[in-house]
Amino acid sequence: MLDHIEYATGTCTGYNHLNQGKIFLGESNDDAVAIATNERAFIGVLCDGCGSAKHSEVGSHLGANLIATAALDFLSTNIVIHEWLPDTVEANVSAELRILANRFPGRLRLVVRDYFLFATAMIIITSHEAAVYVIGDACVYPAGGALHSLGPFPDNAPPYFAYCSLVPSDLGYPVKFSKLWATRYETPASLTPVMIGSDGLVDLQAAQSLPLPGKKEPAGPLDQFFEDRYFAHADAITMRLRLMNASGTETRRKRIPTTPFTR
Repeated sequence: MLDHIEYATGTCTGYNHLNQGKIFLGESNDDAVAIATNERAFIGVLCDGCGSAKHSEVGSHLGANLIATAALDFLSTNIVIHEWLPDTVEANVSAELRILANRFPGRLRLVVRDYFLFATAMIIITSHEAAVYVIGDACVYPAGGALHSLGPFPDNAPPYFAYCSLVPSDLGYPVKFSKLWATRYETPASLTPVMIGSDGLVDLQAAQSLPLPGKKEPAGPLDQFFEDRYFAHADAITMRLRLMNASGTETRRKRIPTTPFTR
């Protein structure tokens, strides 16, 4: 039923993260994507690790895969996106992450700080509805529409997934999934193309008029990422993001990871 869905992913480490040494060491950045699908649902999850943590890419990759699997498991026995789906996913994934974190040496709070701090965005597509749930600073952009974003947060301190129930936070408010966008349709084929991304998607949109390096051509709008060329090559989006990031490092000095899904 959902086998027609195409997806493409990409990520780019921006100027603010270069001085942490990860690029020069040839390491990956802190973003991760996981896809889970069956005949009932398509799940796409983006996790954006805390840039100042030592190894947040560990939590990002684990979290993305666990969240995608938990959401798909829920929809294997439920044909609609119930309001308790995000709470069920959070509870199940937090329990699994706690087991893993407790296997690390050291105090749980310190282990979580170094390995398991990440924001996340989850898109769920079924036969008649789609929704995006987020924790922390994340965005969703339906083609030709408005960019919806959560954040920025005071003192650049987003509510990471770990603050749901894995460890207590000092934020002063409960952390849970927020529904950032939702839509209904007759068939999956009529679903408007949609993109989810980290907080860098806001900067990417703001930089669309900046010229590309050595060219008069502008970086371009978000809608360009729904074009065929970005679905034809696995690294096409990442390559474009790197080029666009280079065009605005003196102006933006921000990170611009983004993950388009579906068309």
